[in-house]
Amino acid sequence: EIAQFGSLTPRPTDPAELVSQIRAVLRREFREPLISSQKVRNLAGAKVIAIASAGSATGATTLAINLAMESSLLEKRTLLIDGNSIEPTISIALELRNLRGDQNPRLISQLLWAYELTESKSTTFANFMTAAYTNFDLIVIDLGSISNFAIKLTDRRWNSQCLIWSSDNCDEIWINSRPDEVGRFRLARLIQELSKNKIKAKLQFVANLEAPRRRNDHGAHDLAEQIDQLNPINRLTLPRDNRAVAAAATSSSALSEASPKSMLRKAICKIASEV
Repeated sequence: EIAQFGSLTPRPTDPAELVSQIRAVLRREFREPLISSQKVRNLAGAKVIAIASAGSATGATTLAINLAMESSLLEKRTLLIDGNSIEPTISIALELRNLRGDQNPRLISQLLWAYELTESKSTTFANFMTAAYTNFDLIVIDLGSISNFAIKLTDRRWNSQCLIWSSDNCDEIWINSRPDEVGRFRLARLIQELSKNKIKAKLQFVANLEAPRRRNDHGAHDLAEQIDQLNPINRLTLPRDNRAVAAAATSSSALSEASPKSMLRKAICKIASEV
Protein backbone atom coordinates (compact mmCIF):
# COMPACT_ATOMS: atom_id res chain seq x y z
CA GLU A 1 0.00 0.00 0.00
CA ILE A 2 2.86 2.39 0.77
CA ALA A 3 4.16 2.03 -2.80
CA GLN A 4 0.97 3.69 -4.07
CA PHE A 5 1.91 7.00 -2.41
CA GLY A 6 4.93 8.37 -4.26
CA SER A 7 5.05 11.59 -2.22
CA LEU A 8 5.84 9.78 1.04
CA THR A 9 9.37 10.10 2.38
CA PRO A 10 11.33 7.14 3.74
CA ARG A 11 11.42 6.56 7.47
CA PRO A 12 14.52 8.36 8.86
CA THR A 13 17.37 6.02 9.68
CA ASP A 14 19.13 8.37 12.10
CA PRO A 15 18.55 11.69 13.93
CA ALA A 16 20.38 13.70 11.27
CA GLU A 17 18.03 12.47 8.53
CA LEU A 18 15.00 13.24 10.69
CA VAL A 19 16.25 16.80 11.22
CA SER A 20 16.83 17.12 7.48
CA GLN A 21 13.24 16.12 6.75
CA ILE A 22 11.86 18.55 9.33
CA ARG A 23 13.87 21.40 7.79
CA ALA A 24 12.49 20.46 4.39
CA VAL A 25 8.93 20.92 5.67
CA LEU A 26 9.83 24.36 6.98
CA ARG A 27 11.44 25.37 3.71
CA ARG A 28 8.71 24.38 1.28
CA GLU A 29 4.97 24.59 0.85
CA PHE A 30 3.20 21.42 1.95
CA ARG A 31 2.00 20.89 -1.61
CA GLU A 32 5.61 20.52 -2.86
CA PRO A 33 7.63 17.28 -2.58
CA LEU A 34 9.88 17.05 0.45
CA ILE A 35 13.53 17.63 -0.36
CA SER A 36 14.39 14.25 1.15
CA SER A 37 12.39 12.55 -1.62
CA GLN A 38 14.94 13.99 -4.05
CA LYS A 39 17.92 12.71 -2.07
CA VAL A 40 20.69 11.99 -4.52
CA ARG A 41 22.44 8.66 -4.71
CA ASN A 42 26.20 8.51 -5.12
CA LEU A 43 26.15 5.95 -7.92
CA ALA A 44 29.64 6.50 -9.27
CA GLY A 45 31.51 6.96 -6.02
CA ALA A 46 32.04 10.70 -6.63
CA LYS A 47 33.19 12.55 -3.53
CA VAL A 48 31.64 15.95 -2.83
CA ILE A 49 33.47 18.60 -0.79
CA ALA A 50 31.99 22.01 -0.03
CA ILE A 51 34.37 24.76 1.07
CA ALA A 52 32.81 27.46 3.23
CA SER A 53 34.09 30.61 4.82
CA ALA A 54 33.71 31.73 8.43
CA GLY A 55 33.48 35.37 7.44
CA SER A 56 35.04 37.18 4.50
CA ALA A 57 38.50 37.09 2.91
CA THR A 58 39.48 33.70 4.30
CA GLY A 59 40.87 32.27 1.05
CA ALA A 60 38.03 29.78 0.57
CA THR A 61 37.74 30.45 -3.17
CA THR A 62 41.51 30.16 -3.60
CA LEU A 63 41.42 26.80 -1.83
CA ALA A 64 38.44 25.59 -3.88
CA ILE A 65 40.03 26.52 -7.21
CA ASN A 66 43.39 25.01 -6.42
CA LEU A 67 42.02 21.87 -4.76
CA ALA A 68 39.98 21.24 -7.92
CA MET A 69 42.97 21.94 -10.17
CA GLU A 70 45.29 19.65 -8.21
CA SER A 71 42.66 16.93 -8.29
CA SER A 72 42.43 17.19 -12.09
CA LEU A 73 46.22 16.98 -12.33
CA LEU A 74 45.94 13.72 -10.39
CA GLU A 75 43.79 12.48 -13.31
CA LYS A 76 40.46 12.73 -11.50
CA ARG A 77 37.47 14.06 -13.41
CA THR A 78 36.73 17.13 -11.31
CA LEU A 79 33.83 19.59 -11.21
CA LEU A 80 34.26 23.03 -9.61
CA ILE A 81 30.95 24.68 -8.65
CA ASP A 82 30.56 28.33 -7.66
CA GLY A 83 27.72 28.13 -5.14
CA ASN A 84 28.43 31.55 -3.64
CA SER A 85 25.26 33.32 -4.74
CA ILE A 86 26.13 36.57 -2.94
CA GLU A 87 29.59 37.10 -4.45
CA PRO A 88 30.40 34.55 -7.18
CA THR A 89 34.12 34.89 -7.85
CA ILE A 90 35.40 31.79 -9.66
CA SER A 91 34.59 33.20 -13.10
CA ILE A 92 36.37 36.44 -12.16
CA ALA A 93 39.41 34.72 -10.67
CA LEU A 94 39.89 32.50 -13.73
CA GLU A 95 38.56 34.95 -16.36
CA LEU A 96 35.78 32.62 -17.44
CA ARG A 97 33.50 34.91 -19.41
CA ASN A 98 29.76 34.19 -19.33
CA LEU A 99 30.16 31.18 -17.06
CA ARG A 100 26.89 32.28 -15.47
CA GLY A 101 25.10 31.76 -18.77
CA ASP A 102 26.37 28.21 -19.33
CA GLN A 103 23.67 25.64 -18.65
CA ASN A 104 26.19 22.79 -18.55
CA PRO A 105 29.64 22.54 -16.93
CA ARG A 106 32.38 24.15 -19.01
CA LEU A 107 35.68 22.38 -19.61
CA ILE A 108 38.37 24.85 -18.47
CA SER A 109 41.37 22.54 -18.22
CA GLN A 110 42.17 18.90 -18.79
CA LEU A 111 39.75 16.88 -16.62
CA LEU A 112 38.48 20.07 -14.90
CA TRP A 113 35.03 21.58 -15.47
CA ALA A 114 33.46 24.74 -13.96
CA TYR A 115 29.82 25.61 -13.24
CA GLU A 116 28.13 28.63 -11.64
CA LEU A 117 24.84 28.27 -9.80
CA THR A 118 22.27 30.98 -10.51
CA GLU A 119 18.65 31.60 -9.61
CA SER A 120 17.40 30.12 -12.88
CA LYS A 121 19.57 27.01 -12.44
CA SER A 122 18.64 26.55 -8.76
CA THR A 123 15.28 24.93 -9.58
CA THR A 124 17.05 21.96 -11.19
CA PHE A 125 20.11 21.87 -8.94
CA ALA A 126 19.22 18.57 -7.24
CA ASN A 127 18.79 16.86 -10.63
CA PHE A 128 21.99 18.47 -11.87
CA MET A 129 23.91 17.02 -8.93
CA THR A 130 22.41 13.58 -9.51
CA ALA A 131 23.86 13.63 -13.02
CA ALA A 132 27.16 15.06 -11.78
CA TYR A 133 27.65 12.07 -9.47
CA THR A 134 27.81 9.79 -12.49
CA ASN A 135 30.17 12.00 -14.51
CA PHE A 136 32.85 13.09 -12.04
CA ASP A 137 35.23 11.64 -9.47
CA LEU A 138 35.40 14.75 -7.28
CA ILE A 139 33.04 17.71 -6.95
CA VAL A 140 34.27 20.85 -5.18
CA ILE A 141 31.67 23.48 -4.20
CA ASP A 142 32.63 27.02 -3.19
CA LEU A 143 29.91 28.12 -0.74
CA GLY A 144 31.38 31.47 0.27
CA SER A 145 30.53 32.87 3.69
CA ILE A 146 28.02 30.86 5.73
CA SER A 147 27.38 33.35 8.53
CA ASN A 148 23.86 33.12 10.00
CA PHE A 149 24.09 29.38 9.39
CA ALA A 150 21.00 28.43 11.39
CA ILE A 151 18.79 30.92 9.55
CA LYS A 152 19.98 29.81 6.13
CA LEU A 153 19.21 26.15 6.87
CA THR A 154 15.49 26.97 6.96
CA ASP A 155 15.58 29.73 4.35
CA ARG A 156 13.32 29.23 1.34
CA ARG A 157 15.15 31.67 -0.94
CA TRP A 158 17.15 30.25 -3.82
CA ASN A 159 20.47 31.70 -2.64
CA SER A 160 20.45 29.42 0.41
CA GLN A 161 19.73 26.27 -1.58
CA CYS A 162 23.34 25.30 -2.24
CA LEU A 163 24.21 25.48 1.47
CA ILE A 164 21.10 23.47 2.38
CA TRP A 165 21.89 20.83 -0.24
CA SER A 166 25.52 20.66 0.89
CA SER A 167 24.56 20.22 4.55
CA ASP A 168 22.34 17.28 3.66
CA ASN A 169 24.34 15.63 0.86
CA CYS A 170 28.03 16.56 0.84
CA ASP A 171 30.59 14.11 2.13
CA GLU A 172 32.50 16.93 3.81
CA ILE A 173 32.19 20.65 4.48
CA TRP A 174 35.48 22.46 5.03
CA ILE A 175 35.31 25.61 7.16
CA ASN A 176 37.93 28.19 6.25
CA SER A 177 38.99 30.84 8.77
CA ARG A 178 41.55 33.61 9.21
CA PRO A 179 44.03 33.65 12.13
CA ASP A 180 43.43 37.25 13.24
CA GLU A 181 41.12 38.36 16.04
CA VAL A 182 38.22 39.16 13.71
CA GLY A 183 38.60 35.79 12.03
CA ARG A 184 38.65 33.99 15.36
CA PHE A 185 35.54 35.82 16.54
CA ARG A 186 33.63 34.87 13.39
CA LEU A 187 34.78 31.27 13.61
CA ALA A 188 33.78 31.01 17.28
CA ARG A 189 30.33 32.34 16.43
CA LEU A 190 29.96 29.85 13.59
CA ILE A 191 31.10 27.00 15.85
CA GLN A 192 28.29 27.86 18.27
CA GLU A 193 25.75 27.69 15.43
CA LEU A 194 27.15 24.39 14.16
CA SER A 195 26.99 22.89 17.64
CA LYS A 196 23.25 23.61 17.79
CA ASN A 197 22.36 22.44 14.27
CA LYS A 198 22.85 18.83 13.27
CA ILE A 199 23.97 18.28 9.67
CA LYS A 200 24.85 15.09 7.80
CA ALA A 201 28.04 16.34 6.14
CA LYS A 202 31.26 15.73 8.06
CA LEU A 203 33.20 18.82 9.12
CA GLN A 204 36.80 19.73 8.53
CA PHE A 205 38.41 22.99 9.64
CA VAL A 206 41.07 24.85 7.69
CA ALA A 207 43.20 27.52 9.37
CA ASN A 208 44.22 29.62 6.38
CA LEU A 209 46.80 32.42 6.06
CA GLU A 210 48.66 30.98 9.03
CA ALA A 211 51.91 32.47 10.31
CA PRO A 212 54.12 31.21 13.16
CA ARG A 213 52.49 32.01 16.49
CA ARG A 214 53.57 32.06 20.11
CA ARG A 215 53.25 28.85 22.08
CA ASN A 216 51.29 30.64 24.79
CA ASP A 217 48.58 31.78 22.36
CA HIS A 218 45.67 30.94 24.65
CA GLY A 219 43.06 32.20 22.20
CA ALA A 220 44.14 29.70 19.58
CA HIS A 221 44.15 26.85 22.09
CA ASP A 222 40.65 27.73 23.35
CA LEU A 223 39.33 27.85 19.78
CA ALA A 224 40.92 24.47 19.01
CA GLU A 225 39.10 22.98 21.99
CA GLN A 226 35.78 24.35 20.72
CA ILE A 227 36.44 22.85 17.29
CA ASP A 228 37.28 19.46 18.79
CA GLN A 229 33.86 19.35 20.48
CA LEU A 230 32.29 19.13 17.01
CA ASN A 231 34.30 15.95 16.29
CA PRO A 232 35.77 17.13 12.98
CA ILE A 233 37.49 14.62 10.74
CA ASN A 234 40.57 16.83 10.69
CA ARG A 235 42.05 20.29 11.27
CA LEU A 236 44.27 21.55 8.47
CA THR A 237 46.65 24.49 8.28
CA LEU A 238 47.60 26.40 5.14
CA PRO A 239 50.56 28.80 5.10
CA ARG A 240 50.37 32.49 4.33
CA ASP A 241 51.83 32.94 0.84
CA ASN A 242 50.85 36.38 -0.44
CA ARG A 243 53.34 36.34 -3.30
CA ALA A 244 52.00 33.12 -4.80
CA VAL A 245 48.37 34.22 -4.43
CA ALA A 246 49.16 37.57 -6.04
CA ALA A 247 50.88 35.84 -8.95
CA ALA A 248 47.85 33.60 -9.50
CA ALA A 249 45.49 36.60 -9.33
CA THR A 250 47.56 38.58 -11.82
CA SER A 251 47.61 35.74 -14.35
CA SER A 252 44.02 34.59 -13.59
CA SER A 253 45.24 31.05 -13.11
CA ALA A 254 45.76 28.37 -10.49
CA LEU A 255 48.89 28.11 -8.35
CA SER A 256 50.08 25.11 -10.35
CA GLU A 257 50.54 27.45 -13.32
CA ALA A 258 51.44 30.74 -11.65
CA SER A 259 53.64 29.53 -8.80
CA PRO A 260 54.18 25.77 -8.96
CA LYS A 261 56.96 25.68 -6.34
CA SER A 262 55.25 27.89 -3.75
CA MET A 263 54.59 26.70 -0.20
CA LEU A 264 50.83 27.13 -0.59
CA ARG A 265 50.71 25.14 -3.82
CA LYS A 266 52.68 22.28 -2.24
CA ALA A 267 50.37 22.26 0.80
CA ILE A 268 47.20 22.11 -1.33
CA CYS A 269 48.76 19.49 -3.61
CA LYS A 270 49.40 17.28 -0.59
CA ILE A 271 45.80 17.73 0.59
CA ALA A 272 44.46 16.86 -2.87
CA SER A 273 46.50 13.66 -2.96
CA GLU A 274 44.84 12.56 0.29
CA VAL A 275 41.25 13.40 -0.70
